[in-house]
Amino acid sequence: MENSRGREIVEAGGGCERKNGRGVDPNRNFEVDWGKKEKDYDPKEEYPGTHPFSEPETQLVRRLASEFEPHVWLNIHSGMDAMFTPYDHVATVPEAAQEALGMLKIIREEIFSDIKGVEIGSGGKTVGYLAHGTATDYMWEVLGVPMPFTWEIYGDFQAPYNDCFRMFNPIERSLFDSTISHWLKAMFRLVELVPTHSVVSAQLLKARSEAVLRTPIASSSQEPQAVPGILIVPLGIAGPGGSVTLPMWVALLIAVAGLAAVAVGTHRWLRSHTAGSRHGSPRPAGMV
Repeated sequence: MENSRGREIVEAGGGCERKNGRGVDPNRNFEVDWGKKEKDYDPKEEYPGTHPFSEPETQLVRRLASEFEPHVWLNIHSGMDAMFTPYDHVATVPEAAQEALGMLKIIREEIFSDIKGVEIGSGGKTVGYLAHGTATDYMWEVLGVPMPFTWEIYGDFQAPYNDCFRMFNPIERSLFDSTISHWLKAMFRLVELVPTHSVVSAQLLKARSEAVLRTPIASSSQEPQAVPGILIVPLGIAGPGGSVTLPMWVALLIAVAGLAAVAVGTHRWLRSHTAGSRHGSPRPAGMV
């Protein structure tokens, strides 16, 4: 969990809190377009800190992402039903992220056909306001993660403004079960789609070719030793406006299921695509 102190505040009854224990919004503390303030800026809501990466939470995420070099960054929030690509600080999807956007279109068509209003697009355009210094924009712009996403997994627009628990959490059992079911399916589908991305598939094919050249004689039954990396942050922020206030065990369930899906989906894909080669050995990558 990135923002443990903010989580403690929420669990103690401060359900509308989104900052960390030092009063900084971690999802405004990354360096891309850091510190820019819109006309409706409220320091009580989204204070970005004294400088980029001033907070230990964002320093930790930066270090993990730099070391793991994931292919996918998946930042899970609540507040609406939506799947975002970069950018958050401008209302456009960069041309190079159109392929990632296409993956979200597939997921929406296949998983959310029975749910109205699941939005996709850039966070800056789709959510209705621009956000500066976000983690997703940093993963894309600085670390070059080819598939950086922000998923908003629930929102009740009929809830009173000060009832943040209801606003960000499904409180009826049937709605709760539906929310968990749909988004777990979406995670599994994302895992299946990851190796089809041109950046990932090119790396896998290159690694496989190099492995065949290095190892002319190898058992055809040898299993791949690594999978594409996916970095999942299920509890990035603690309160509204880009937040997860689902009960902790539910969020952890989503994260664990997503991580298990990484192994299952990529292993299945790699086996089907290395069946004709002597050896399959994709680029080692981190997964957390």
